[in-house]
Amino acid sequence: MWKKNKSKAPPDASPGPSTGSGPISAGPAPPAYTSDPPSSLTDPLENLSISHSPTAVPTEAHCLAHLRLLYAFNRLKTETGYHNGLWNIFDSRAGPQTSATNSKNAAIPDPAESNIDILVKLREKRWAVYIARAVSRYEAWWSSFVPDMLLEKDMLDPDEGRKDRYEGFVRGEGMVWNADMLPPLDVLLVWHAHMLNPRIYLEDCLRYGHAALWAAGMPWAIVNAAIRGPAFEYVVSDACVAHWTSRTNLAWRNEDNPDTKEIKCPSCAATVSVPWTTCGQEEGYQGSHRPGLSGSGLADGHLSQTCPCTFTITHQALRTAKFLADIQVSIKQGHAMPGTILDLQSGMPKHLSSASSSSTSSPIPDQLFPSHLARRGLLSPVLSLLTPKSSTPASMTAVRDVIEETFTGKFADPKNLREVMSRHGHKKVTEFRLSLEGRRQTRKMMSRYWENASLLGIDLVGCVMRQGVFTEKMCKVSFSPRNLSMPNLWTE
Repeated sequence: MWKKNKSKAPPDASPGPSTGSGPISAGPAPPAYTSDPPSSLTDPLENLSISHSPTAVPTEAHCLAHLRLLYAFNRLKTETGYHNGLWNIFDSRAGPQTSATNSKNAAIPDPAESNIDILVKLREKRWAVYIARAVSRYEAWWSSFVPDMLLEKDMLDPDEGRKDRYEGFVRGEGMVWNADMLPPLDVLLVWHAHMLNPRIYLEDCLRYGHAALWAAGMPWAIVNAAIRGPAFEYVVSDACVAHWTSRTNLAWRNEDNPDTKEIKCPSCAATVSVPWTTCGQEEGYQGSHRPGLSGSGLADGHLSQTCPCTFTITHQALRTAKFLADIQVSIKQGHAMPGTILDLQSGMPKHLSSASSSSTSSPIPDQLFPSHLARRGLLSPVLSLLTPKSSTPASMTAVRDVIEETFTGKFADPKNLREVMSRHGHKKVTEFRLSLEGRRQTRKMMSRYWENASLLGIDLVGCVMRQGVFTEKMCKVSFSPRNLSMPNLWTE
């Protein structure tokens, strides 16, 4: 900030030596002093000229707004990591730092300083729990948009009135945003990470029928206006907070939501309250228990909670349960399965033909083979995995083994594949084979469930973490949004 200079020369101070014989001319009077500071250097950045409609090629203003948002994300990460006591994870657990100070270089604890390595891990753990909760909040926000689930019939022979539901999806009009519709910054962070995977983001929007959300893109003008000052604070109105709360029934601040989440048991469907993390410990605890930083909560690496039905809920079981749920709604309501929606080559929705030209392949399109495989051949095996008495723990690895051993593997019985491919009248069973395209589509469908139990097609916690690595590097090399010449290099 500009500050008034308080040092003044005394009124009778001598003007100093002069080479002339006459009096020294005082010259023109200095300009009057004003106490108003000059405008902030960030003011122009808060009022960038950004079109409210999405553009094919980003402009300089878009690049600047994007940079400012990334800096706001980095600020959020730093503040969360340094929030001592968040989720009951205290810096005091780092203990004293050791330093070699005696003549024999022995490690002597210094009680004034903490172990830096452990401090870093504690801060990373706070951020990891925060992100897992943010993804759950993003799912709640995503679900608040009224879904119109894509049907497999829409991809083959759509009913009247749904002609544009699939192939015409990308021609839809975008929604109109206003400042009161913005989500919290942590949800914006997850949304941004989701959009950084454009093919999966398109598939998710297409599957749920969020055409207006997809077509509008990120509302850069409104987001940029909400980022204020040199510290990149995210500032919204009270009306915006109220809109979020009424829409999702969640608090505006991530940390104000409960420390537990209610989920359904994958086996008996009973509601089970699961803590987000079990790594917390009261400050000043003197006992022998050490929770560590792995934990068995929902946001921890080794989730393990037992339902009253004796089924052990794990991350692997939740992913398998998601797969089962998608199979069941595909059977009952005809929903398209994740990973079978976009064309493998173009990555776009492309109308499918209901018949195959090959006599040895399926009469269904290769793109839809995985959904037929799931409905006709995997429902019973997956159900058996999700029982307390199952000898094989529920996991997508176990599902993959069933697929290979029963249908697609070298030693699989061709009759099983014939049942899935609906070729009951074919006499020569040995002629049945799964096309390369069908195998690729099957792997694509399965990829939507590897390490992912969310509503969407990718593990968003991992997406945010990868995005954070880039953002941190960007800040370290001083990609500054105050450097107005930088976007020129990006858009040339």
